[in-house]
Amino acid sequence: MAENLSKSFLQSFSDYRNLFNVTYPIYFCEMGTDYIDILVYGSTPNNSNIINFYLNNLNFLENFKYYFKEKAQKIIEKSNKNRIILPEKMRPNLGGNNIETLKYPFTVKRYTIPVKAGEVQITKREIDVIRCFTKGYTAKEAAIVLKLSSRTVECYFNNIKVKLGLAKKSSIISKLSDLNLL
Repeated sequence: MAENLSKSFLQSFSDYRNLFNVTYPIYFCEMGTDYIDILVYGSTPNNSNIINFYLNNLNFLENFKYYFKEKAQKIIEKSNKNRIILPEKMRPNLGGNNIETLKYPFTVKRYTIPVKAGEVQITKREIDVIRCFTKGYTAKEAAIVLKLSSRTVECYFNNIKVKLGLAKKSSIISKLSDLNLL
């Protein structure tokens, strides 16, 4: 069911991107008992530096939704009073009617990191390896925590070094910490 919802949301997001010529979007989703709030920030295709702004201001962007909701409260209340309820047969089939079963359809799989040559993609697993290193774990200890082989942990770390063009573990940790990814 969550997979169906995820596909539906992803299709909506794709339509949004195409309709408004938006790239580099960032989405904040909040699920209530009977609603889902989705706040989208985006930019034009020629503004690749926006990723830095997003990553450096995640708290500000997330808190803006509360400011927006406060300022838009009258409009929201009016729309709730005049809500149109579709007949059952016209409602989209999301695989069920219980909103609780739809929680957390999104997981971050990749992070876009700005580098001198443009942007690189760092996987969630690569970030997990660096997080273990920030806690002082060795590759063997990180392997145990992440349930991987130590060689796999070393490969992930080498991939990060190549992608970021950095040789030292401390430089990589510093770069990712500056981007609030650790």
